[in-house]
Amino acid sequence: MDDEFAEGLRKVGVRSAYIEAGREAPEAEPVEADFEVHEDAWESWLFFLSVSRQWVYVVMGNVMGSVAVRQCLNWPAIEALARMSGTPRNKWPGLCADLLVIEEAVLVAESENNKG
Repeated sequence: MDDEFAEGLRKVGVRSAYIEAGREAPEAEPVEADFEVHEDAWESWLFFLSVSRQWVYVVMGNVMGSVAVRQCLNWPAIEALARMSGTPRNKWPGLCADLLVIEEAVLVAESENNKG
């Protein structure tokens, strides 16, 4: 974890002890993706990658501290990015339907990873 990333964590309220623990953790080995993108979904996948930073997080807290939990995609921001990137309006319904599937898959996978 570099200094810039650590500073960003501090700005959003992550405790210094957690940041330091993250700095001391060994680097994770690269993991091969266990999914494939079908040719007919490639355009939707590329669109998702372009908006993949547009997540809404909710801060959950308890006596052990706080944690940000991914809640959903920020749909107004995605619409704005579609407009600004010149995505043809007639493609929006298909992209939206595919993003809903991708969004659900990400949330389910993250939930399963957090359980174990």
